[in-house]
Amino acid sequence: KAKKKAKGGGGGTGGDGAGEPPAPEAGGAEPPQDASRSTTTPAAAAAAAAVVEGAEGGGQEAEAVADAESQDLATTDDEEDGGDSQSDDDDEGTDGYKKGGYHPVRVGEVYNNNYVVVRKLGWGHFSTVWCSWDRKRKHQVALKVQKSAPHYTEAAMDEIEFLQKGSTTPGRGSERVVRLLDYFRHPGPNGIHVCMVFEPMGPNLLSLIKQYNYRGIPIPLVQKLSRQVLMGLDFLHTKCSIIHTDLKPENVLLCPNEGDYSESLESLAEWLCKAASNAVPLSKSQKRRQREKKRKARAKAQKAG
Repeated sequence: KAKKKAKGGGGGTGGDGAGEPPAPEAGGAEPPQDASRSTTTPAAAAAAAAVVEGAEGGGQEAEAVADAESQDLATTDDEEDGGDSQSDDDDEGTDGYKKGGYHPVRVGEVYNNNYVVVRKLGWGHFSTVWCSWDRKRKHQVALKVQKSAPHYTEAAMDEIEFLQKGSTTPGRGSERVVRLLDYFRHPGPNGIHVCMVFEPMGPNLLSLIKQYNYRGIPIPLVQKLSRQVLMGLDFLHTKCSIIHTDLKPENVLLCPNEGDYSESLESLAEWLCKAASNAVPLSKSQKRRQREKKRKARAKAQKAG
């Protein structure tokens, strides 16, 4: 599945893994509390979302989501992934940050003039995924930033086609398919990156398997998960004419419990945005635009006076 809830995100630059908000400057105000963040989340209880992620070469990604019994699981932010299959490594390392590779996402950055990056959720071979705040709609989202090489871009556009179909087609089982909310392209030092915005989700099924020490999930829970995953797959097949070719635990996401994720990230997001803008030097064009804005504001004030 390509999304993750509150799936919202976190860390410093894209290669830093799940990071913390930048520290305030001396004498500055402390950042607002992020009510959605906790080191342990009752993830299992939620719905198991069968994410339909395409094979590495095909990019056919759709997802099916399911509801499971409640269980308290100790899952860290690093375990929460946004759709790409996730490695056992804590982060994606630095080798992928090159032309055609990952985009160096920074906490506090604003994407598409709307989405404020809050923290890192996870990463995969194709992308990194970030918990973000949607300023226009006032809710949390998962922002997936694809690598920029042409074949990754092509895979992303194929994925978007399938996700749009799954998100807009009515029918029984549609609630088991993850919703694509938005997509756009973002320029960066490593190329042009396709970005996708999803509803927030929880950790993947592999994290639940790990909670049981690979000894097997209880049969009643397996039955619920299997039934709901199959409902999503049946919807994709019969209503959307999509065949999921890469069903595995990493591609099944759990839906969060009510209260797992905060819908009040606005103050934190704006604080992070301000901190990031203060920390990053302005470019020449940005300084020029800033001077022009000040000049116009002075002229307007003089005219009014």
